[in-house]
Amino acid sequence: MHLRFKLAKLFGVIVLFWGPLVAFAQANSISRENFRTELILLKGQLENFHPNLYIYHTAQELDQTIDSITSSLDSHIDIWEAYHHVSFLAAYIQDGHSLVYPGDKTLQQFYGEGPLFPLDIFYDGEKLNIISDYSEENAIPLGSEIISINGRSTEELYQFMLNRLPRDGNNMQYPRHIFYKFFSAYYSFFFGFKNSYEIKYIDTIQELKTVNIKSLTRGEIRIRKEEQGHIERKAIQLKVDEENHMAILKISTFDKEMLKNDFEQNFKKEIRSALRIIKKNKLENLVIDLRDNQGGDISNGAFLLNQLSKKKIKLVHSLQGMKIDEMRSKRVMKKKINIEGFTLMPFIKQYKGNIFLLTNSGSYSCSALVANAFQKNNLGLIIGEMTGGSRSINCGSPNETITLPYSKIIYTIPTTRFKLNEKVSREAQGVIPDIEIKENFKMYIGGEDVFLETARLKTERR
Repeated sequence: MHLRFKLAKLFGVIVLFWGPLVAFAQANSISRENFRTELILLKGQLENFHPNLYIYHTAQELDQTIDSITSSLDSHIDIWEAYHHVSFLAAYIQDGHSLVYPGDKTLQQFYGEGPLFPLDIFYDGEKLNIISDYSEENAIPLGSEIISINGRSTEELYQFMLNRLPRDGNNMQYPRHIFYKFFSAYYSFFFGFKNSYEIKYIDTIQELKTVNIKSLTRGEIRIRKEEQGHIERKAIQLKVDEENHMAILKISTFDKEMLKNDFEQNFKKEIRSALRIIKKNKLENLVIDLRDNQGGDISNGAFLLNQLSKKKIKLVHSLQGMKIDEMRSKRVMKKKINIEGFTLMPFIKQYKGNIFLLTNSGSYSCSALVANAFQKNNLGLIIGEMTGGSRSINCGSPNETITLPYSKIIYTIPTTRFKLNEKVSREAQGVIPDIEIKENFKMYIGGEDVFLETARLKTERR
């Protein structure tokens, strides 16, 4: 299952236009009538391709939402406002694989010389803390709590973005994660590019202060990240904790393409190599860290589980896609692949020790599938936060990527439904850990990793 959320992958989209409407160039504003036309065209494409379109809302409710959006608009709206509304519509559908991006002009600015917010932040649902500072000023102590940015309070920023960020059903774990993990990008997409930021914050000794910091380009921020050692060189990494007889296997993605192109790694080779080292060192405990892993290829998730169990594991119940019944002019589901009997049957169980799986709100898509199968088959303990991805139903590639004709907003539509169980649940919860641990900003600025420490404590009791 592919979740192409990494922003750099946007340049690979295949754009679909609607006939003569391609002639319209991106402008600074569009009329209310043209925007309504875009939304109606978008709805038609969603009905053609999106298998989860009406899981959480009816067709009538979607029509009412579109009417509500357009009826409240002025005669003309700017491109930023159009992006706000299309993002809101995608969030309303409640399928996290429906991704919305601004037009090519904005994306080119983002990747090029566009000024960006130069801080990394963490949000726990209440407080927004600074965990990395790449600014020239370097004036704010790490751990400081941000009160407002350019006059908008933290709560205002969060609520605005929350209503417009992807999620599975009503699971708010993933949009919260996206809010802080990709804040620099989404702030620019929602509010435009700013040359500087006025930040009000409470420092580490509880004093309220205000500072102005200059923006940096994406390239400049990357240089500073490299200088501070914040760039991952490998997506799959193994660390050996000999004192606790523990191996820690970090898997940042299941995406074959990303592993190959960005990290020069092959999933199966890396997993086999890690397990050989673990076996050689006779390590009794294995921690598999899927925190921040937003998914990728389902075959890699299946391969991982294949190494951990000698019993049959059903990773997915069935795959389905949309088709239109021409005789009845009705959208119906069809099976893409018959996998009713799809199970993983390893020849040899590669690892026989204790297994702990770490998850957080950024464990999404294929990571949620793996966590769900791991839990259902009692392969070990899950420690951490509820996954951002659903434990019941997911969507995935191949995607239909369309560009709206007037606003030039890019919308990706997943075309495959992944049913994890025979019946589809609309509760939209993620996989709930056996031991729940909440992340905190101190973990990112040199504090104790409470997830790993909990796993270590569990090994001592076994």
